[in-house]
Amino acid sequence: MVAYNFHARFVEQIRAGSKRQTIRVRRKHDARPGDELQLYTGMRTRECALIAREFCASVTALSLVIGGHGIEQITVAGEPVDDLDAFAVADGFADAGDMADFWGVKHGEGEFPDLVLIRW
Repeated sequence: MVAYNFHARFVEQIRAGSKRQTIRVRRKHDARPGDELQLYTGMRTRECALIAREFCASVTALSLVIGGHGIEQITVAGEPVDDLDAFAVADGFADAGDMADFWGVKHGEGEFPDLVLIRW
């Protein structure tokens, strides 16, 4: 079992099944295909709530470049993503601009070469 915390804005999308992936900084104990995922919101707070339990379908290397004009590049398993807006929507955002704004607040601009894309 691997637990992941999600911002409140993604809760309904996860429950509805329209968000079936997450981008995370690579860590020692990332999920592996077949692992049970426990998806939470508000972890480490009194408002902690389980959103869903899912099984990991895949874990793939991902890199992301965010510049002054938004997302410049997303690469999954070494292949560039052609449709940045479609990718962002699959990750729960309105479009690539919305995704860049969210990432920018949390991480700032720059290159993020050591990420993983976790799908369920």
